[in-house]
Amino acid sequence: MIFKKKTSGFSLIELLVVIGILSLLATVVFARVSQTRGKTRDTVRVEDLKTLDQAVQSFIVENGKLPANTTEIVTFFNINLKDPLASSRRSYIYGVTTNPDGTKYYCLGARMEVRSMSPRPCEISQGYTANYTIKGP
Repeated sequence: MIFKKKTSGFSLIELLVVIGILSLLATVVFARVSQTRGKTRDTVRVEDLKTLDQAVQSFIVENGKLPANTTEIVTFFNINLKDPLASSRRSYIYGVTTNPDGTKYYCLGARMEVRSMSPRPCEISQGYTANYTIKGP
């Protein structure tokens, strides 16, 4: 009597290779999703800065002066600004700076997760590093 060896199923090597490939694909997908979420939160921050910029410009028109701080702007216009990443220490910053010729201008800034280029970079004091800023007149 001749016995035939059963060859059904997968070998251990084949299973390990498949698990390795699936792990690699899962890592790539997770990294991409994480980056997309960061970009989405950065978009919200940019839109918040634009809203804040419009509020500052309206404040200047109505009061004839630059606001002293963000609290004055937020209170005056009843704006609710909260960073999209609630657990982060990221926040919005407002600063008033003087040009060498004596004219004042304001800067609005935020720390971004993915985006790092500012359309118009400006100096913001108070030891705050913003990688996205808006410079006002």
